[in-house]
Parts: sequence; structure tokens; C-alpha cells
Amino acid sequence: KQWYQRRVAITAGIDDWVFLCFFVGNDFLAHLPSLEIREGAIDRLVRLYKDTVDKTRGYLCKDGFPDLRKVQIIMCELGKMEDEIFKARYEKEQMFRRRDKEKKKREKMQKPHWTPNRQSTANANGAVSGLYKQFSQPVALGGDKKDPWDGKKKKVPTATLR
Repeated sequence: KQWYQRRVAITAGIDDWVFLCFFVGNDFLAHLPSLEIREGAIDRLVRLYKDTVDKTRGYLCKDGFPDLRKVQIIMCELGKMEDEIFKARYEKEQMFRRRDKEKKKREKMQKPHWTPNRQSTANANGAVSGLYKQFSQPVALGGDKKDPWDGKKKKVPTATLR
């Protein structure tokens, strides 16, 4: 008889655990707004469960069905914590926005202000005329290079950008 009571207690504890996890949600079931897994929702529910076990006087579920009076006690305790949860979430979001704004400002300050040529001017079509002058000289693509296979020097052709 003792092993049966222990088995029933373990089964009831598992039923309660699964039932509490429903409040956190999954891919198919929406979660309560104050319970985010990333914010430690399961740990919070377990703490609430432990803190309210004296008030509930037993397990939340019996034979696979929840006792809604006991569930209401846990939900009321969670409701008392919601303001604190939402304030912390808002402050965290504001911190991330502030950090993102500062990062963008730093990146903007570090961006080089490069102009291709001081004589460059944009014409009516938006093309920059100084770029043509700057890149109209022949550009060597490699010069003399030694071939790794036969050890002979080869002349690499040059090209002009137009």
C-alpha cells in the first residue's frame, strides 16, 4: 500500500507540473502575458506552487482534472506579481532601445567621410565627373608574377577602366 501512495503522489505531482506548464504556453497554445519562458516563467510558477501549497492543501489536479479553486489561489498570487513583471520588462526594453540608439550614433561617428576627388562634381544626371579623371589611367592587375608551376616570370596584362 505504501508504494501505491508514493506512486499516486508522484503522478499527482507530474499532473500539477504539466498543468502549470500550460500557462507558459507552447507552439500551439498561447501563454499568459506575464509568463515568458525567457524571463524565467517556469521557475516563477514553481516558486508560486511551493509558496501556495499550504493554502491549496494538496495537489492542483486530481485524477487528471484541475481543481479550479486551488488554481485560482495560484493565479491570484501571480496577479500580484504582474505589475512588477511588466515594469521590469518595460525597463529592459527601454534599455535595449537606448543601447541600440547609442550604437547607431557611434557607428555614424566612425563612418569615414570619403570623397573620391576634391574636383569631383555631380552633373545634372547625378554622375560624378571627377571619378572618370581619377580612374582613366591604366591600372596594373598584377604586374610580373612568378608562375608557381614552372618558376617562369609571366607578364600580367594591364587594363584601363573607362
